Formats: sequence, structure tokens, C-alpha cells
Amino acid sequence: QLVDERRYRMLSTIREFGLRQLNSGGERQDAEVGRYRWCLDLARRSDDALRGDLSPDLLAEVESELDNIRAAMKWAVGQSTQGDEREMAVRLANAMWPFWSYRGYWSEATDWLERSVVAAGETVSVPIAVACMYAGHGMPGRTENNIVWYERSLQQFRQLGDDQGIAVAIGSLASAHIQAGHADSAVALGQEALDRLIGLDGDRRASIVTSRIILSNALLESGRAAEARTELEAAISLAGEIGSDRSARSAISALARLNRIMGRHSEAISALQAMVEHAVESGDRNAEFRDLVELGL
Repeated sequence: QLVDERRYRMLSTIREFGLRQLNSGGERQDAEVGRYRWCLDLARRSDDALRGDLSPDLLAEVESELDNIRAAMKWAVGQSTQGDEREMAVRLANAMWPFWSYRGYWSEATDWLERSVVAAGETVSVPIAVACMYAGHGMPGRTENNIVWYERSLQQFRQLGDDQGIAVAIGSLASAHIQAGHADSAVALGQEALDRLIGLDGDRRASIVTSRIILSNALLESGRAAEARTELEAAISLAGEIGSDRSARSAISALARLNRIMGRHSEAISALQAMVEHAVESGDRNAEFRDLVELGL
């Protein structure tokens, strides 16, 4: 069955025959490992592309390979559960998270992340701490569940002594507290996360941009609009300094929301329309949804 100019789908009967041949020849495991490694490499390349210059062709390739990636995820969860390689499923789920998030595949992302963490058992590691955080980012509207995952991530990072991970997890908790309507605790958590990041050695500017956006949202929920604007302006300036287009757009979208709440509707609408157009052009469905919702308000 022709799918596009490069690919054909295999009939189920042929697929089943091929699997029987692999099993009978003792080659099934090698084939599964090969597919897993190939999918992991593709996912990591898409992650790099989403963090840098977007590559529509690469994202389209990931989209076309989702069935293979799902099969690799299912196999990896089984391997992790059996104890052969506890972090195998987590590594692929983490590498896929940026793509899932970018495309808005929240339900699928959350399902695989949670399954991969459960399969890892009691293992403590950075990949598992990150997977717990991504699981917390998961389905909108599941605030209390997301808080549980963020707290689990924070616990892992603390056990590992990972200072940046601790700060980022605290910032994620601040976001969840905003969604839960706990403005005061969100401000305290947001400020703690920002202070921790600023106090770390090395270049943490990208994380600081995100942290300032989170703190500004918390301040806005607390009715401290002027302070929220100050944090957003600092975030936009820093994002421009490091050349982070996605961070800048997130900050600008947050500033548009602040302008709407403060009654500066024309400024908010103009900025959000530009953000929606950019999101549509780049295929960023997550940002498109976020900004369209804000425009509707």
C-alpha cells in the first residue's frame, strides 16, 4: 500500500510471517534492539531540531514513523519491567517528549512517560527524574496529578544532589500551583526556583528565562501586575540576548496575557496574532493552541 513517494506499508500477513521467521531464527531480539536504537536516534535528532533551528522535513519524518516509535516504546517498557534495562523506555520517552509537546500529543505523551517511569521501578537517576517532570507537564486540567509527578521529580533530583534539576522542578511545581489557584505558594516557589538558578555556576540563562516567566505568572495571579511585567521584560531581554526564539515567544505571549488583564487589549491582540501566525508557520501546535485560547479571552 503506497503511503508517499518513499514508503510502503507492509500487509499484516507478511508482517506476521516475518516476525515468525525472526522468532524461529532467534533474531527477534536483535531486530527489536535495532529498531529501538534507530527510533531513539530519530527522536534525539528531532529534539535537537526543536531546541535549535526547526526542520520541517525531520518533524515530518518523525510523524511518519510514529507507529514504529510506538512499537519500540512498547517493547522498551517490557524490557524495563523485566529488569534487563531499567531506563530503556525512559530514554526513548524523554527523547520523544519535545515532539509530543510540540504537536500537542498530550495524552499519548503522558501515557508513555508514566508507563516508562513505572517500568523503571525504584531506580533513581537523572533520566527518570526528567521523565517524572515531563509527566507532570502532561495533560492540561490534571493539576493535582501533575503536582504529584513534579514532587516525585523533585525528590529524585534531591536524592541525586542535582542543583539545577532541583531548581527546575521547583519552578514546575510553581506552575502547577498557579493552575491549582494557590497564588501565594506559587510566588514563593517561583522565587525560590529563580534564586536557585541565579546562584548556580555556568550559563543558566535559558532556564532563567523560563523561571522568570513562571514567576511573572504567579505574581500576576497574586495581583502584583507591575512586578509581573518587570519579570517578563527581563525574560524577553534575556531571551533576545541568548538568541532563543521559542523562549522569547513564550515571554511575549505571557506579556500579551498581562496586557489583556490590565485592559491593554490592542497591544495584547496585536502580539498574540503575530504569535499565532508564527506558531502556524512553524507547526508548533502547542503554542498555537495556547495563544488562540488567549486571543479568545
